[in-house]
Amino acid sequence: MFGLRGRRWVGTGTARAAIVAATLLAMSGGRLGAQDSSAVKRQGWIIGGSLGMLGSGREAAPLELTTVGMSFTQVAPGGLGADIAIGTIPRTLAAGVVVLGARFDATVPLSIAPGVLLLPAAGLTLVGGAAEGGGGGTAGYNLGAAAVLGTGTVGFRTGVTWHRLPDIRSGIWLLEVGIARLPGVAPR
Repeated sequence: MFGLRGRRWVGTGTARAAIVAATLLAMSGGRLGAQDSSAVKRQGWIIGGSLGMLGSGREAAPLELTTVGMSFTQVAPGGLGADIAIGTIPRTLAAGVVVLGARFDATVPLSIAPGVLLLPAAGLTLVGGAAEGGGGGTAGYNLGAAAVLGTGTVGFRTGVTWHRLPDIRSGIWLLEVGIARLPGVAPR
């Protein structure tokens, strides 16, 4: 799997990821201001499906490792939100291996122009797999950003996240594109 054979996916990265996630959650108590008040403010959940391409360093994984996922992003004007994503690699299912990845992030939705929402995010990454002979998993942390484009109830979402997992030197990146249902406009 693009240079990851023979690597062990267990270690102490879980503690580091837990510290990052706890820090982000501790900051979630207040509201954040200083966004452009003329831009449309959405409030609620952005829910969508996506296709993704994995890679490590400068190298993309083979197309057989394309991911399919769902994302759930909480947005509120000037506030901290949650960004949750769950995905799998369908090709591994055909081979009798179940691989699941999940991202549990905090995000600060930024309305940078009418119809354009920027979602910087950071948080916890979980990856697990199982086959007939057993299974295992690991935890790490991630940093990323997504953009949501749309003015109605349906939008286009694209983003990239960089995942740091134990014993993987250069980390893993995931580039995603998809369609999402957008929440309504917040009352002023």
